[in-house]
Amino acid sequence: MKRIRRYFILLLLLAAVCLYGLTLYPHSPVKSSGASLEAPSAIHFLGTDNLGIDIFA
Repeated sequence: MKRIRRYFILLLLLAAVCLYGLTLYPHSPVKSSGASLEAPSAIHFLGTDNLGIDIFA
């Protein structure tokens, strides 16, 4: 029974991250949020692509 409860809690946590993930991360996945080809930094975790879109978003 404890094992089922752990999986259920994990499933709820994963669902919450999926539903509210876009509101937790400040950068849009479709709009430019920096200069093109920026290196990874504290603002852009994986850097930006050639259009300036954050890769992590």
